[in-house]
Amino acid sequence: MKFRPLSKLQKTLAQYRKPEILFRPISKATVSFDPFDSNSASTREFLFHLRSRKVEKQLPNLLTEVKLYEKGESPSVKLEYVDGTEQHLVTSSMSLSDIISAIEQESRWKGESIKTPSQLIMERRKRSTSS
Repeated sequence: MKFRPLSKLQKTLAQYRKPEILFRPISKATVSFDPFDSNSASTREFLFHLRSRKVEKQLPNLLTEVKLYEKGESPSVKLEYVDGTEQHLVTSSMSLSDIISAIEQESRWKGESIKTPSQLIMERRKRSTSS
């Protein structure tokens, strides 16, 4: 089986989906769930990525708060962004990729240090043509 190499756009998109880049515009995350509820699986997965060593090393100012609920409460994620906006996600019926997509839509390239994949590609093209 032969694999095709990734295009520049695919590489840039793959890089953006890395947790340390995805969570960059977030200043505080509050994750609430019942640890024994099967609907909390994606929320626990999200928390795993949020508290990974790589993210904690790259983003030491990202505050993470975990609230454990008893039966009857829906799992949720509340995010506060660097610019002051907030996002509240009820994650009981969401997969991990749904949670990530919702964060990407809300944080759509917030902050000056985060650029869109197309902006990154254009910058690389300018650098390669000017060299």
